[in-house]
Amino acid sequence: AKEAKAVEGLETTLLAGADAKSRTVLEALVRDPPAVLHFAAHAQPKCVALTPAKEAGAEGAPDEEEDDGLLHKDQVHLTWLSAHPVVAIVGSHSGGGDLCEDGVLGLPRAFVAAGARCVLSSLWAVPDESAKRLMVNWYREGVSGKAPSLAVALQRATCAAAQRPDGTWEEAVHWAGFTLLGNSSSF
Repeated sequence: AKEAKAVEGLETTLLAGADAKSRTVLEALVRDPPAVLHFAAHAQPKCVALTPAKEAGAEGAPDEEEDDGLLHKDQVHLTWLSAHPVVAIVGSHSGGGDLCEDGVLGLPRAFVAAGARCVLSSLWAVPDESAKRLMVNWYREGVSGKAPSLAVALQRATCAAAQRPDGTWEEAVHWAGFTLLGNSSSF
């Protein structure tokens, strides 16, 4: 969210803590569909951790009917995103999933199936500061209209991260793990 708020011209709503439970997020997506959906959270190939998990049996831990704080790909797949948003899932390994004859089944594909126009995700764990800098550059390029498409905006953001004048962040782990799925036309 800090990444999105850092870009002038991009309106943001922050859902955190109790407001970031999967049921609340899904209801908000249907009730007030966003043009851009940004998840700055821990992720795995099949889910995004919206709120910290509590251990089973611990006080306040969810029972089977309560929200576990994880947004699963199956929940996303069953939701209709009427605004066809651009989705950014910046968490580690968010671009992975199960390999089948149709390709990779994971969060990005679930969001596209639910109506997202384009999904940016990460194939591996990217250091937080590197991810933040890359995302700010991606939003600036994409929102400002400087780049003709979100794919070009991502290319420019990754080149900027790889070619820093002070020599930092040149290793591919800092910039090469991001990928786009879907229609990457501009915002």
